[in-house]
Amino acid sequence: MNTAGHKALSFITAALEAKKTVYISTMTKVISVTSRNVATWAKANRPLFKLVDGDLYIGSGKSYNKLTMGDTTLVGIRAA
Repeated sequence: MNTAGHKALSFITAALEAKKTVYISTMTKVISVTSRNVATWAKANRPLFKLVDGDLYIGSGKSYNKLTMGDTTLVGIRAA
C-alpha cells in the first residue's frame, strides 16, 4: 500500500535521519519536529508518528491528530 500516509512517513523519517527539522503546518500553526522530539516520545513508549490503516497520525498530548487520509495530505509537510 502506497498511500499519502506511507509517503509522508517515509519523507519525515528520511528528513529526521538526515538531522533536519520537519515542519508540519496547518492553517493556523506550524509544528517543528526534530529527532529529539521523536526520542522523547519513544522514551515514553509511544511513537510520535503512527500509521493506522494507511493514515498518518502525530501525537498530541494523550491523543493523536490525523495528518493524512487515504491519498490526501491534510497538512503541509516540509523539511529544512
